Amino acid sequence: MTNIVHPWYKVTEDIKVSYQLTDEDQLTVAEALWVALLEGKVRQRSPTGVALKTHEVFEVPPSDHSPWVWDDEVNAWLKTCLPYVWHPRRVKEKKSSVQRQLILDELEAAGENPMCLTPYKNGLPSVKKEIRERLRGHYAFQALTSFNKTWQDLRNLGAIKVAKP
Repeated sequence: MTNIVHPWYKVTEDIKVSYQLTDEDQLTVAEALWVALLEGKVRQRSPTGVALKTHEVFEVPPSDHSPWVWDDEVNAWLKTCLPYVWHPRRVKEKKSSVQRQLILDELEAAGENPMCLTPYKNGLPSVKKEIRERLRGHYAFQALTSFNKTWQDLRNLGAIKVAKP
């Protein structure tokens, strides 16, 4: 399990999709989870994953103040009372975050420290050019300007810096 925090009401939405439950069955699971949260059988968490004291009441329908849960804690509870396993649906990553991670991974593979890149020297290919060549043809960089824009984004975010010569 991953210990990624999720809003508690997403559990039943995901289980409904995974097991093709009826609305009535989804409501049964939701009510059981609600009781488990109130009784402390599943720990209530903040959106950052910090454990909260068990609240006697929380808002239904869901709001920003509704508790969040960890997937492993929910699945441990489910194992004791219901015949389901919760597999949280993954949120698709934006292409820009994939591009940034690809560049950072290639920098690491090339033996470069992203926070202290080798400065450009006349007559030698730059680190940027080397990484661009390594990623040439990758689906995430099909657009002509995507590599340069992503490189600049990483510089603006402070994720990569060139060492002073």
